[in-house]
Amino acid sequence: MIIPTRERLPYLKHSLATVLAIDDPDLEIVVSDNACSDGTGAFLSGLKDPRVVVANPGRRVSMRENFQCGLDHSSGDYVVFIGDDDGLLPRQFGLLRKLLERERPDSLSWSLPTFGWPELQGGGRAGRARLSRRSCFGTVTPSHTTRWRRMLLAGNMYWPGSYPALYHGAVSRAFLDSLTPVGQPFFRSKVPDFFFTFLAVLTGGRHLHVAHPFSVSGYSKASTGNSHQSHVTGSAAGGPEVVSDTSPANRFEKEAEKDSVQDAGFVGMGVPAAFFMTLETVRNVIGPSAPRPSYRGWYQYILRNMSRLTAAERTDMLRLLRGYAVTSGSVTELDRALSPLGGLERRLHRIGPQKMAAMLVKFGDRLSQVKVAALLDGRSDIEVAARIYDTLLADDGLAVASGTCSRRAAWTRVKMRAAAVNSGESL
Repeated sequence: MIIPTRERLPYLKHSLATVLAIDDPDLEIVVSDNACSDGTGAFLSGLKDPRVVVANPGRRVSMRENFQCGLDHSSGDYVVFIGDDDGLLPRQFGLLRKLLERERPDSLSWSLPTFGWPELQGGGRAGRARLSRRSCFGTVTPSHTTRWRRMLLAGNMYWPGSYPALYHGAVSRAFLDSLTPVGQPFFRSKVPDFFFTFLAVLTGGRHLHVAHPFSVSGYSKASTGNSHQSHVTGSAAGGPEVVSDTSPANRFEKEAEKDSVQDAGFVGMGVPAAFFMTLETVRNVIGPSAPRPSYRGWYQYILRNMSRLTAAERTDMLRLLRGYAVTSGSVTELDRALSPLGGLERRLHRIGPQKMAAMLVKFGDRLSQVKVAALLDGRSDIEVAARIYDTLLADDGLAVASGTCSRRAAWTRVKMRAAAVNSGESL
């Protein structure tokens, strides 16, 4: 278990508590402290659990380097990364270990519920714990790697969520070693989690998925993904848009610029651009045998997701895309994406079949889900959320896996427990 952290001790304390609560003496817990100055080092040094390994690169480094630092200090047969505002579900860990020992996959991904952090200083509304019937007590199935490969190369990133994952997924160390050249780091992109996913999708392997949650994704103002989705901090009435130089997204880019390992290029801010350059970096890593993507599809994906950028950033992105198109020999594809017809295609694709399918899946989940306030004794944090998820799921995952309980019966129990919690019964 590896948790990279950077100046987020108030989150880390609760995240780490969910991992320390796992009753397994063979679990290794690596916390990679990215030269934090907020008391993280002192907090970690005060922990008495012998399973905790503290890694520190000794200076402020990029996200990629901090992920690599954590990986270098780990030794387990399987590697799981979570963020410092995420959590594990301690009561579900026994089932996860059982599946890994039985299946021995190259990777195992799982259903991932989310928890929206309220304001740490109070005043915000509590987050909620949500579970859908489709995402619990499922059997292990092969991940649709061929399908993900086709969609990835087409620039279609509306994935249903069962792709190979290192972040909130378990990956065999042997598989990671097989993808790491001698003398080089494994992570060779500034977006380490999707570097693994794209590399696994394009190179293959035995990747499995189980519809059952073993962790919960925390979503906070400090989250890297959130900061990249919306890094514009606002504007004065009628004035220009403002981008904070100290926002997590901009700090991420500045630290990445100092990294000795660089992506294939840079085509602007935002998640779509980051995904595109991660794919191009993976293709460079694979070498001449790497398949060529649909550059037109990728350019359309980037162009139709520019609304969160400032006007200046959009202008700069077009300039950077033009430069990369020249370098990669894809000028014709960019011109087609920018043409009036390409613009119409981009507008139609906003509600295209893949996105519509993803929306229908979400809608179906809402029709068969339970919701519980993640609030306990006035607290609402990832530790509380993990406890509530474990209360809802109990040990029924193991019962279903052993054949002593049906999936339908297990879900009925979840609904009964949710009703009890919502009626005020104590956990």
